[in-house]
Parts: sequence; C-alpha cells; structure tokens
Amino acid sequence: MEKFLQAKADLSPRTIEFYQKEIGDFARKVNKPVVHIASLEIQEHINSLNRSPGGKDTRYRALWAFYSWLHRWGFVAENPFPKVIERPKVKNILPHLTPAQIHLAIREAPTTRDKAFVALLGDSGARLNEMMGIKPQDIDWGDRAIRVVGKGNKPRLIPFGEQTASLLRQHLEHFLSGEGQNIWGFSRSGAHTMLRRLEAKLGFPCNPHTFRRSFAIALRDKGIDALVIKELGGWESLDMVLHYTKGYQQAQALKHYKPIVV
Repeated sequence: MEKFLQAKADLSPRTIEFYQKEIGDFARKVNKPVVHIASLEIQEHINSLNRSPGGKDTRYRALWAFYSWLHRWGFVAENPFPKVIERPKVKNILPHLTPAQIHLAIREAPTTRDKAFVALLGDSGARLNEMMGIKPQDIDWGDRAIRVVGKGNKPRLIPFGEQTASLLRQHLEHFLSGEGQNIWGFSRSGAHTMLRRLEAKLGFPCNPHTFRRSFAIALRDKGIDALVIKELGGWESLDMVLHYTKGYQQAQALKHYKPIVV
C-alpha cells in the first residue's frame, strides 16, 4: 500500500487519508497478502461490512482504485475487480439547494464575511480546500474569477457573479489579511462551525458538498453542457458530473413522464 500512496502523492491530503484508512482497514481484516485476494473474497468482505450502502460503496471505490493500480503496474496478474459480482447500490439521492434557498442562506448569514463565503460557495461550486486557500491577490475582479489550487494540487479558476463580487468587496474593505493568511480569517473548522450554525437556523443542509452539488444542478437546469460544467467545477470526469447531478436527472425525467394508463 505504501507504493500506491506514494504514487498518489499529488492528490489532496484528504484523498490520501481516505485511501489510507479504507485500504488499511481492508488489509488488516484479510488473512493473506492483498495481492492474493480473489474477487469473491473482496465481494464477501464488502458484503460483511457493518455499514450503510453508501459506506460499503466508499470501501468499494477505494479498493477499486487500489487494485486497478496494482494491475496496471504488474503487482497482480489480473485485476479482480471486473469479476466482483456487484457494486453496493446507493439508492438515496443527496440533497441540493434551490437558488431561492441559496439566496436565503446568504441573507441569513450573520456577518458580511459569512455572506460572502456562502455566496461564493453557491456561485462557484468551489471545494472547501479551494476556498480556504484564497488570498487577496488571487482575485481577478475584471473577469470575476479566482485562482485556486484544486484537487490534486492543480491550479484552476473559479467563477463568481455580481452579487458575490459586491459582498467580497464589502468584506475585504474592512478585513486586514496577514501575510500568508486567507481572505476569511478562519480555518476549516471555523468554516464548518459557521455553516453548521446556519444549517441549524435554516433547517436545510449548508455544507460545502451540498453547495457544490447545487452549483452543478443549477447549471444543468440552465441547459449548460456537461463538459462545460466539468471545467467550471474542476471535476476530473464526466462521470463525476453525472454523479453530482443525479437530482436534476430524476427531476427532468419526471417532467417528461406521460401516464401509461389513460
């Protein structure tokens, strides 16, 4: 596993931690070297987990990436995953926010800084790690875009609109950023605390992933092509865009439904 993690060193620390936890737990539970594990044994292991379908799918994704890498570099003669019987089925569609809910969250955020933070989350679909690295010099006011370091330490631009620009300017007028400090003046835990309080006040999810999902679905609802959404949101594949827009796909399917029994 150490060589696998070294090969993935350009990914974010949280992704590395994810692989380390899931693959490490698997390695501890099996009673033989992981390179000698057969597909049915992987299936039995995943089925035996005392987790929700989503939790089992998390383990599946980590092991799929691990064994695909082992096969690619010749550590195993055959990738066992194509023969795994089935991937855990995750039936629930995760929530997303409507534009009206995002506007309400901005309005109810207690300070100008918090309003700007929430507005930028909703406007750009940025990841929390990207948000926490923003410095004043990263903001391009003319093009309304911010330079951030995305997943895998890849630089990218995140967009924002007129209302978000106004809130950012109001916040920065009164904020003295120290050298190397982000424009918010709080850490990841501070951002989570603020968002949890807002969520408790409003009664709907206000976490970064929900804002990111809402960003993707809002663009799909406007008819934006999935390839464009992929670039705007910094997703690595179209599959990830489709994953994030499941709620849109189901809603659109219902709009096209016509009764069969008439």
